[in-house]
Amino acid sequence: MYDQDDWFTIKSLGQIQSFTETNHNEILVGTTNGIFVFDKLTNDLFYDMFLARDLPSLNIKNIFYDKNTDHIWIHHSEGVSLKAFSSFSYHHLSKSTLIEHGLSNIDDIGSSDNYVWFRRADYIVAANPFSGKFIPISKVEDSIDSIIWGSSMFGYAGESINLSSFYIPDTDWSIGYRLNNINNKYIDYNVFFDSYGNQIIPTVKFVDSDNNTWIGTDMGFVFSAWGRSKKLNHIESGLQSQIISDIYIDKQNNWWFFDSQYKRSYILNDLRIYDKSNNFLTFWNEVQGKWKNYKTNESIAIQSNDINDMIEYDGKILLGSSSGLIKYDGEWELMDIGDGLSDNFILELEASSNRLFALTKSGINEIHLNSFSVLPTNFELINNLDIYDMAIVEKDSIFLCSNNYYPDEKSCFDDCKYTKQSIKDCEKIELNELIVSTNNGLYAVNLESDKIIFLHPKSCKQIDVNELDLFCLDEGIWKINILNSQPGFKNIIQEQNIRNFTLSDNFIWTNLFDRVRLTNLETGETWYYNDDDGILGKNIYKVGNNQDWVWFLSTDGVSLYNWRKYHVN
Repeated sequence: MYDQDDWFTIKSLGQIQSFTETNHNEILVGTTNGIFVFDKLTNDLFYDMFLARDLPSLNIKNIFYDKNTDHIWIHHSEGVSLKAFSSFSYHHLSKSTLIEHGLSNIDDIGSSDNYVWFRRADYIVAANPFSGKFIPISKVEDSIDSIIWGSSMFGYAGESINLSSFYIPDTDWSIGYRLNNINNKYIDYNVFFDSYGNQIIPTVKFVDSDNNTWIGTDMGFVFSAWGRSKKLNHIESGLQSQIISDIYIDKQNNWWFFDSQYKRSYILNDLRIYDKSNNFLTFWNEVQGKWKNYKTNESIAIQSNDINDMIEYDGKILLGSSSGLIKYDGEWELMDIGDGLSDNFILELEASSNRLFALTKSGINEIHLNSFSVLPTNFELINNLDIYDMAIVEKDSIFLCSNNYYPDEKSCFDDCKYTKQSIKDCEKIELNELIVSTNNGLYAVNLESDKIIFLHPKSCKQIDVNELDLFCLDEGIWKINILNSQPGFKNIIQEQNIRNFTLSDNFIWTNLFDRVRLTNLETGETWYYNDDDGILGKNIYKVGNNQDWVWFLSTDGVSLYNWRKYHVN
């Protein structure tokens, strides 16, 4: 059984449809993407995977907390679910059960001292606040006048939301008139505008026990006004993109989230990948809790919302997109085929300490960052092949003794029996290579001389390097020593259905599409993780890690797991 802090989930809110307040200094937010919690003590807004677990649907139309019983009631697209707030499992009322009691639709949920109530237009029904059993109206008529209704966009709280008395000091936001799209006439003073001119419509309004006003919107933004103030503040709501297929952590430990339809489909020439949406890139400073969402209309340099790879180099952020190489250093700049790139479609970016490479659909280009230009480096031998992946190997402390290579001086001395002669023979050498996987096999480019040598005929869909071992994805996971390739590849994971993998010390995580497998490479022990553990969804695009945490990117969002708590080297 996991502790609550073992898993952390990041996903977009979707449309805000309901608010409720608990006895635990929390505001619960019901959305089309599940249940989110705003902690009134820390001012953090986050997805609650434990409240969402066991629900038949995450389209939360109404969420209601009964303060009299400490129970939570959730109306979703498959019916109603209820439980004690701290309980692990829900009791469910099916759609057919609701229809039997005249609730083909539910506008509001509320409570009185002894009952929970459902409202459909003028029709109301009472239920036992602990079991959910319906009670004849004749037995509860004297409680009708004391009903306090909850806050749902489908009920009273979603009607006639007037923003005219509020203001927003944040210059990225404004309040204005909603327009009728048919005749372009003003409807009412009832809409937010972001800094890009996008219209965001309020969906539900809620006032909590401290007289704070909460306003949800159709685009997943949340606004609040403290006490009786009319000043609205935008609550940082994290991701706006529905799908995230990759993550990059820069040298300042900032997180960057982005999506590549190509990485999800591996189709290069499908024009659907150029379907241009407004979400482009999301920045998250975890320490400060600061989020920033970059849009496709930030600059004319952004020609697509697809980002296939990302890297930080010499203080600049570089993005490999479907329309060229983008540099960001406060300003956006695009390099494309007209600037010398072999192709506009950038598949991958790799960098050594002093060289930068872009893998395009038509081969590898070397980039000079200061002038932001393409260098005339000749990779003709491999650029005529289909290139699947590339990786930099940069080691400055490898030791050679009697034609054997060692990762450190001690192992070299120990193996050479630590004699005066062995000290002399343990020669320190450097390794600086670009390993390239092609349809013709593996090649190594010496980055000091640009000499290209053929390593092995195996073609790898993904390669990664750990110390001097090269790991290869090819109908299973294989391993070979880069400096001693004569013994050939050794199969370490016999699994056909692997989408990608990530390495962490003596462990390897393999993505099996609907679950992941963790393997200890020294002991052979194996563990499996899926949506029952905490992974969102059953279609996992990618698995990655930063040693202590591993993350899983899926159709439903980002799941992070504190796996080192349970697995040590």
